[in-house]
Amino acid sequence: MATWKKVIVSGSNAILNQVTVGTNQQISTSPLTTYLSGSFSGSFQGDGSLLTGLATLLRITGSNNTSGSVNLLTQGLTVAGTANEVETSVSGQTLTIGLPDNVAIAGDLTIAGDLTVAGTASFNNQTSLLIADRFALLASGSSTLTDGGIIVSSGPGYSGSAWYLEATSTGNYGRWAVAPNVDAAASTATPDEFGVTAKLSTSSSPSDAVPPTWGGSSNGAGNLWIKQDTGDIFIWS
Repeated sequence: MATWKKVIVSGSNAILNQVTVGTNQQISTSPLTTYLSGSFSGSFQGDGSLLTGLATLLRITGSNNTSGSVNLLTQGLTVAGTANEVETSVSGQTLTIGLPDNVAIAGDLTIAGDLTVAGTASFNNQTSLLIADRFALLASGSSTLTDGGIIVSSGPGYSGSAWYLEATSTGNYGRWAVAPNVDAAASTATPDEFGVTAKLSTSSSPSDAVPPTWGGSSNGAGNLWIKQDTGDIFIWS
């Protein structure tokens, strides 16, 4: 049994000629000149696929100028991340995009600003590590003289031969030394041998009262003093 449905028409004309309401509650009209115009209020049943004039296509464009589209009636939009680089998750109406706990970037990365690493930084380069800075500061933040230098790996794990500043030497600035089997995580090292430095001077010949700067009177053995005006060479011992 058909029932009446209310249609509200405003702002224009309505011509209804031979309107028939079937048992399936569908409206049919005859002749074809029957029309409705103006604005309507009410509701529609179904997915609206037979309605015209609706925007159902969502166009999307990537930052690399790739593009695509989503049919809002039949398709869903998938936001995909990149393994080990970007992860995505959806909860209700919220889309979250973030970085995973362990980030691995396969390609090149350029950072225009400062890079601060709170943990341990490891740099692996198959050819060379290129540093544009003229000086590299080791033991950054230390307020006192401490052992520090470079280690060339030659042993198990991260250990090898070190060329470093040995802070406990009796001198104003410590003394450069070499040591084997130094672990990269070590805070101190035991010198196996010391490096030799040479002071060039035209002042009076050195004496016991003027020990070498590097190593001082106790650990400065082997350092040279070259008197430039005479060419005399003195070795501290």
